[in-house]
Amino acid sequence: MVAGIYPDGSRVLRGCSGSALSIVREYSKHPFLCGYPVYTQSILRQYSEHSPTTPLQFRYHSTTSIPEVPLLPKAKNFPSPVHLHPIWLIYEQNRLIMQTTTPSFFKKHLMPVLLLGAGILLLAYGWFFRGAADLKVKIKPATYIMPAAYKVYANPEVLGGRYNLFKAVIENPSGEMVQDMKVEYRIPKYIDEWTEAPAAAHVLPGQTVVAMGYPAFDQKITEKNSQSKEKAEVRITWGPKGNREEVKETFSFTMMAAGDFAYTDMPASEIASFADMMQNNPLSVCFITAEDPAVRYYTGKIQQKILKGETAGVTHTAEEGVRFLKGIYEATLRSGMVYSSTQAVPSSTGDVQTLVQRIRLPREVISNNTGLCIELSFLYASIMRNAGLDPVVFYIPGHAYPGFKLNGQYYAIEATSIGGAGLGGSKSADEALQIGMKELQEFFQRMQMGDDRYYMVDVTEGLSQGIIPMELKEDAFTRQKIDEVAANWENGGGVPANNVVYVPSNNGGGGNTGGGNDGGGGGNTNTGFVQYSRNISFAYPQGSKVINNPNPQVPVLITMVNTPGQAVTAQVYEFQNASGVNQALESLREMLYQTGQQISYQTAGSHNGYTLVNGVTNYNGNSMPWIGGLRNRNGHVEGLIIGIYNGNQQLAQQILGSLR
Repeated sequence: MVAGIYPDGSRVLRGCSGSALSIVREYSKHPFLCGYPVYTQSILRQYSEHSPTTPLQFRYHSTTSIPEVPLLPKAKNFPSPVHLHPIWLIYEQNRLIMQTTTPSFFKKHLMPVLLLGAGILLLAYGWFFRGAADLKVKIKPATYIMPAAYKVYANPEVLGGRYNLFKAVIENPSGEMVQDMKVEYRIPKYIDEWTEAPAAAHVLPGQTVVAMGYPAFDQKITEKNSQSKEKAEVRITWGPKGNREEVKETFSFTMMAAGDFAYTDMPASEIASFADMMQNNPLSVCFITAEDPAVRYYTGKIQQKILKGETAGVTHTAEEGVRFLKGIYEATLRSGMVYSSTQAVPSSTGDVQTLVQRIRLPREVISNNTGLCIELSFLYASIMRNAGLDPVVFYIPGHAYPGFKLNGQYYAIEATSIGGAGLGGSKSADEALQIGMKELQEFFQRMQMGDDRYYMVDVTEGLSQGIIPMELKEDAFTRQKIDEVAANWENGGGVPANNVVYVPSNNGGGGNTGGGNDGGGGGNTNTGFVQYSRNISFAYPQGSKVINNPNPQVPVLITMVNTPGQAVTAQVYEFQNASGVNQALESLREMLYQTGQQISYQTAGSHNGYTLVNGVTNYNGNSMPWIGGLRNRNGHVEGLIIGIYNGNQQLAQQILGSLR
């Protein structure tokens, strides 16, 4: 409803419409209304929920002592004093419902101008001098970068995006929204230009967002041959153009060599199982370089000169697949390739403790004609993948061997059976296949029992997840070496197939894992036993599996002998920096603790110059008792520890009794 006093004062408009009351004083040609000034300014008032039928009364009074006088239509007898600040009172059935004050000149003209000016100044101050949202930034950097996996680091879709350069946690604790935020980073010498990391553009008050850095390194990073400490910079900017706010952070990380493989990136305090210790094993696919020009060339030579043609990748039959697997072994055997170890050292960066192994790439295994078990496995897997098979690498404690998957079935070969003349000789391809298939049976039995130390890496599956191997360029030197090796295949060079030194499993020669024992095939000491002779000497049952350097996480463990049926495990230790038996055992306790194992022990006399020790190892809720003998010799501690399974105390005592 609009109710008003017409300028001539002739009547009061009664009646309502809507739910609000507006009172309008308007200027007209009549300068006075019943003898009182009428001002040009309109005054609007809202009165909600007014009854649409109730008559209204308009009255006035002033700052003087003149009493209220009802405003009636065409009133003639109002007194005429000068009202400096007249006040209009609006009544409904004698109840005051609203009042308005006629503005003075100051209120009428100057006040709006001043208020408008103050508002403009306030807006200007807020725009040019407003305080920035005080962002809190926490950077969680990668401990190291492995160049072999450089394509994985660039892809946030791989393995849940957990392989990255950094994670920036950005909190806005202020009461203002952060707008147009940008997160950028750079790595001098590797990525020189500021590179934007995906991040939210706006951050609400009290909100926390996360930005991840997934660096796209150049392929030349695979040429890096040594580790180095590098620095990365992170820059976060926000706000309007011309008045951007900025925060910068810097952090360090280890850039590894192209062949370095770190087994885990978990903090030591978070490692709870063997699987945690080997967390990075899926990245081993990055070392399986099937597309390397050298590997392709080597595969072609095997197909041409060893197999005289093959169809394993086309027919997908078990017979052709196994023939191809044996063909790779035959190629390495005829080349005179031998088993040899490589550098593996514990590494500690921040709160991450891991073993870093220097792995020779398949092309280096070919050109150097030697390889460790894991390197031979990667070579086999690269060749099989190049030929169209589905390669698999099987991991067991301290060892790895290659195979392939076909129609839901698995096949394996013991690649290290090539051994070498200094390691007790070599086995034929058929024997190596037989050993591999036997190992495979034990592998799946252990897996089904829930032993997480037994696991496999399916190369095809890894590739489908985006774990892409490094790219390598053509290498003339490796190509020349392949030509020389292939010529020996035709000329019967290396170790010919018809002149292989076979080593039966019961004569104490080289074992089938780790390339044979270091004793080089010692003779029997008594019926059914084989003599181990290196820094220490003891006898162990025939048919035992000898593994050299079995656990990279425990470098003081030199050799492990698993007796048939794994009744006991004899472990040879060397503590180079220990001055006494107790110091050696304490260092062992610390190493095993990092792998999730806990040991307790006590000394129990002496025998043949060795301090005898009884102990228990606890791991994943299981306990294994053990006995052993350690001695201090030439500034270091060495000896034997024998783990006992299923109560085979008598065999353990027999082995310990032979310790010399």
